[in-house]
Amino acid sequence: MGTVPPRDLSRERCGNSAFNPVSVLEAVQAAYQGATVGQAYEANRVFNVVGVLAPGVRRYPDRVGQLPLQNMEGVRAPLQSLADIYETSGRDSIVHEGSRRRQAIFCNVEGRDLASFGA
Repeated sequence: MGTVPPRDLSRERCGNSAFNPVSVLEAVQAAYQGATVGQAYEANRVFNVVGVLAPGVRRYPDRVGQLPLQNMEGVRAPLQSLADIYETSGRDSIVHEGSRRRQAIFCNVEGRDLASFGA
């Protein structure tokens, strides 16, 4: 089974509901991949406290849309009201290199040589 990220986050629906699209994506990432929410101290050791949805909730892709979100004004909305969500065959990821996003593009070159295609 593939992952079910918010595939088509609607800027219009986010704007109408006063949600910041970046904040929505960060909330989904925190819910499913975890986020440091604090620290615990024991003698001279520090431990990060990470918040993440329970495995029982993360296990069901059809529940992603029910993820409750809250904006800075206190308005609450389920993720499905802000994004079109559907199952995919693979995991999307954003790769960073030196704090910049890096995207790999794959294609088949037909009818010409690679040097002229890349120029």
